[in-house]
Amino acid sequence: ARKRWTLRYAPIEAADLWEYLPGWTSATDWATVKRNVAARYPACDYEHRYTFADFTSLVDSQANQEFSSITQWSEFLNQYLVISQYLIAQHRLDPLEQQRYLLRSLSPSLRLQVESYMYRIDPRCDPEHIMSVAEVDTAVTYCLH
Repeated sequence: ARKRWTLRYAPIEAADLWEYLPGWTSATDWATVKRNVAARYPACDYEHRYTFADFTSLVDSQANQEFSSITQWSEFLNQYLVISQYLIAQHRLDPLEQQRYLLRSLSPSLRLQVESYMYRIDPRCDPEHIMSVAEVDTAVTYCLH
């Protein structure tokens, strides 16, 4: 019964795939069904959901583009935080690296505007200070207004 209801609520493409998976009809318990379906979706494996290459690809691709709106910045930042926080939790990224890479994701012109904004906020700020994610977010949001 559970399998039937799962097929009913799944998108049609997924339901078609699942219904013809080896072991779908012969599976007698729900754990086996879930294991068979999950095997078709390797990105669902929490241990390997995101890689450092995914993270650097996101940063590098964004660094070559300008943000056209606060909404675009917010969407990027949300994706950035999901991937970077995941990598931090998996001990594949250090929080300080997270901060550094966020600045690298900004185009050169926006990075300069952000640094100027931070200098206006605190002219005594150490130039070697790595801005927190929240500080960068505040500065970028201000610069994009």
